[in-house]
Amino acid sequence: ERSAAVGARVESLRLAKGWTTRELAQQAGLSEQMVGRLQRQAKPSLLTAYSLASIAETFGVSLDWLWYGDRKAS
Repeated sequence: ERSAAVGARVESLRLAKGWTTRELAQQAGLSEQMVGRLQRQAKPSLLTAYSLASIAETFGVSLDWLWYGDRKAS
């Protein structure tokens, strides 16, 4: 499922930076709860355009890569 794949990519990027969920949330301007749920794939409805764009921008990757995973990072 797409939301599970996105959550796994977000968690992988966060761990690669050595950030906690709280640190990612602060960097992306999102709530810690939203980031945590997104990573755990608890609520696919959390995949809003705003949250995806914020996370992609925070990590310097494209929305395309974050969503599909098989495209190059920007």
